[in-house]
Amino acid sequence: MQAVGVLYHSSAITLAMSNEVWNEILVPYLRRNEAWWKEIPEAKPGQGNPYLKPIWVPGLVNIRGGSLFVCHNAIEDFAYGAADAPKESPQRVHAAIMAGIVPGALVVPSGVMAINACQEKRFTYIQSSV
Repeated sequence: MQAVGVLYHSSAITLAMSNEVWNEILVPYLRRNEAWWKEIPEAKPGQGNPYLKPIWVPGLVNIRGGSLFVCHNAIEDFAYGAADAPKESPQRVHAAIMAGIVPGALVVPSGVMAINACQEKRFTYIQSSV
């Protein structure tokens, strides 16, 4: 069996972001966006990404043959929305996010298309939420 995770919408992509991105971009953004705050209650100032524990995101990436794809469209959308919180340009926020994607994850142009490509290769799609 080969495990593949595809993070393809706004709050899901945060699972693949480093502690620094969570602390410097995500948490300040959440303070201004109540809807997202409710979606990601685990985000606490200065505590980083709680999903970087070895059994979570790195565990998937390190499983033999496991893959983690992160949607670039969602990253770009998030960067524009989150840029106001740290008072940075969307381009700088985007660059920080791209630099802070967890090792082993692959940024793909479109997460939905990555799911489609996997299904064409006979993978079974199981939708899950955290």
